[in-house]
Amino acid sequence: MRVRIGTIYFKNLKNKKVTITDTRISYSDDDSKIVMDVVSKELMELYSNIVTQNGGKVLDIGFGLGYSANAIYNKVGNYHCIESNPQIFKEAQKWAEGKDDVHLYFGDWIDVIPSLDVKFDGIFMDTYDDSNYSKFEDYAKLISNENCVLSIFSYFVLRDTNDLHSFQFKIDSPHREHYPKVIEQTHNCNWSYFIDGVFQKNVIHEPI
Repeated sequence: MRVRIGTIYFKNLKNKKVTITDTRISYSDDDSKIVMDVVSKELMELYSNIVTQNGGKVLDIGFGLGYSANAIYNKVGNYHCIESNPQIFKEAQKWAEGKDDVHLYFGDWIDVIPSLDVKFDGIFMDTYDDSNYSKFEDYAKLISNENCVLSIFSYFVLRDTNDLHSFQFKIDSPHREHYPKVIEQTHNCNWSYFIDGVFQKNVIHEPI
């Protein structure tokens, strides 16, 4: 059995009690349901590199253990995040203390995005078992500046990869030997750019 890493179990997570440590988030009633683990740190940092390549304002869907939060904030000096789980949201609030230009939104992205009055230059979305997953691109269009870079975990499920930029990431985290489940050896990261009202490949951009 192979499982994804760096995953937020978004649909069910918002109403689930979770156990949060420095290296893992899991369901309190079933610790085999791992929401996020330190093994995903390098992959989250890669995704953060992708979505911050234009600079500007960046939106993160799901705070997790804060790996993408740290990377995004360090690169562009701002951070916007939508988080649905109340416990994880509190962790995000703790992380945000003392930082400038941090904006945290509590709730489901499908409800929060239409209420936002800001547009972004980069968006990273990582959810799982989300019934609205396939709608995210349409919602992202509402809040994207021209040339906004969009990256979605498992973007290849939603789009023909010929229409997306792609980078194959080798998962060789030193923490993987302590991960309790078999995980994928490599992960395909995909992204697109918002050009003329459509998310598409931009031929002028070099690979990350």
